[in-house]
Amino acid sequence: MPELEMRCEVSLWEPIALATQANTDYQPIQWILKSGSRVVVRMDVAEETAKSHYAEHSSTPNYFVNTPVHKLFLSLKVADVSDLDLSRLLGKNGSEKTFHAHFESSSGPLDFDYQSAEDLGWRIVKDILEAANTLIQFIRINYGQHWLAPLRHDDPDPQAFLDNVKARWLKDKAWMPLVVNPHVVYVTGAFIGGKRQYFEVADWETIRGALARGESPSEAYSLVSDAKQRFEDGDEHIAVLHLNSAMEAAVGQFIRDHIGPKIPAPSLEKILRDGYDRQLTNWVLPLSDELNLDLRDKEWTSIKKIQDLRRESGHPQVVRGIATLTDADWTVLVNDAISAIAKLTGTPQPKSPRPMAGELQAGTD
Repeated sequence: MPELEMRCEVSLWEPIALATQANTDYQPIQWILKSGSRVVVRMDVAEETAKSHYAEHSSTPNYFVNTPVHKLFLSLKVADVSDLDLSRLLGKNGSEKTFHAHFESSSGPLDFDYQSAEDLGWRIVKDILEAANTLIQFIRINYGQHWLAPLRHDDPDPQAFLDNVKARWLKDKAWMPLVVNPHVVYVTGAFIGGKRQYFEVADWETIRGALARGESPSEAYSLVSDAKQRFEDGDEHIAVLHLNSAMEAAVGQFIRDHIGPKIPAPSLEKILRDGYDRQLTNWVLPLSDELNLDLRDKEWTSIKKIQDLRRESGHPQVVRGIATLTDADWTVLVNDAISAIAKLTGTPQPKSPRPMAGELQAGTD
């Protein structure tokens, strides 16, 4: 079956914060989606705006600008599109009702016939959402940008989404608006900080490799990211639940990795069914001492504090630990949890940048 080549631009709820320098370049990433479609995603950096800052600080070593990215640009090759659906896009299926589309654009009016191809439209919407959300999840979880939110489409009509992302398909070497449902008219119309905590070209390349290997972001760090967002939203009880769940996920992985290979499978399952407190006391702490992870002297107090707060989190009316948590207290718990998870799972800690307050933030290493 033939491919449908298309492109679109996806606006993000909140911008991705990138660390850019005079010669940095974020090359496009490509991979194959679950549907078999091939996608290429690129990010465009506001180079002209940033260049003036580079020029002003050319004498400063390792000067960088944290720039926001508000959109992802996608190129899709949709695999195995039926001849019937292609004929519908062209308005050439004689057995179906034909509609007429009229577009006003900067280059003049555009008119063409088409027929309904709603199933194809939904397939493309799912491809776009999968591609965008896969990258958003990697950056949100592994690179500390917890303010990023996954995209969704709740409208019963796929055409609304395709309009919003300016979906175009390649027809006879020209890019045409992708219309799959009846359509009438469409009118186009300074912070000094550590660069290493912001998203960089090397991180983009790391995601490229992870996607090529079929990897997903860490479950534990995903829960930490959710916890940070919940706390910022003022939902401290749920934030504590997520943070404790993150620790439980890391502990489970630690037990599987270090104890699983040494004991029979039924014995491992029995340990994993033990209460979290027993797992911590009987297995994690002694084994971490043996492995010189230094949990006892560094993160253990916070691990137990999170566990205590978790017991309270199911009772919002209780005004003890959670109710008196300050931002500083929370930061210590989160940082210690991240450190402990990294030690237990053997994975790099996610980055922890500050949310961008404006269009540009600059600094040096």
